[in-house]
Amino acid sequence: MQNSCVVVIDPDRSWEDWGRRGVKSLPVDLIHSPSPGSGREVLRERFTLAVLIAEDLPGQEAKDLLAEIKGEHPFLPVYIISRRPTVEGAVAAMRQGAQDYLAAPLSWEKLEALITCHLNNGRGVSWPGKLKDSEAPQTRPLITRDPVMLHILRMAKAVASTKATVLLQGESGTGKEILARYLHAQSDRAAGPFVAVNCAALPEGLLESELFGHEKGAFTGALGRKLGKFELAHQGTLLLDEISEMHPHLQAKLLRVLQENEIDRVG
Repeated sequence: MQNSCVVVIDPDRSWEDWGRRGVKSLPVDLIHSPSPGSGREVLRERFTLAVLIAEDLPGQEAKDLLAEIKGEHPFLPVYIISRRPTVEGAVAAMRQGAQDYLAAPLSWEKLEALITCHLNNGRGVSWPGKLKDSEAPQTRPLITRDPVMLHILRMAKAVASTKATVLLQGESGTGKEILARYLHAQSDRAAGPFVAVNCAALPEGLLESELFGHEKGAFTGALGRKLGKFELAHQGTLLLDEISEMHPHLQAKLLRVLQENEIDRVG
């Protein structure tokens, strides 16, 4: 299985030596593409962690190539490297969607730090409440070479670092829960619980109690307070499977939870 790669689109041939050096120290291929055309071919064929584009690229404006790549791969980090960096150039690059504007030549330490950050999905820095990579729970690896699936995984990695609610659509058996677990494992909430609920398997009255919990005496048999799945999944990820089968009344209550980040227990 091929390593993931970082693509450098720059006519400077010195990148080829850097690529050979990188293979020895990092589990990633540093691929030098002297022209935009060869760079496009690599992007079509390989899973790419990041792209570096020379500002003085011959044959095509760097800003146009940046816009082209971001149009086809909106979540792919693209860096502009400049041999004559200016404040104006940095502002323009960032406005056009560049991840960063870097002064050339790059030191090996700088490049290694950049690549390592993307290998770790941005986990170069740790903060309270987050597991170290060595302590993170092990998950089943997703192995694929399909370009569409690689694009989906790239989007999942980008979304995982946010607090966005994610809707996964697909036919039964296509692996929606596997992708949900992948999102959880790639997120800052990987140390927390992953809670899955099949919304089609429970009747409306029971599903409401399961999701939102209930207070003591809320209904016959409610002998004490019960925490719902939302509370049990706090600091983690909640998967609502078959959500389209949920009763409209509960969908309205769920919408309020998603909008306000608050729950109301039954009773």
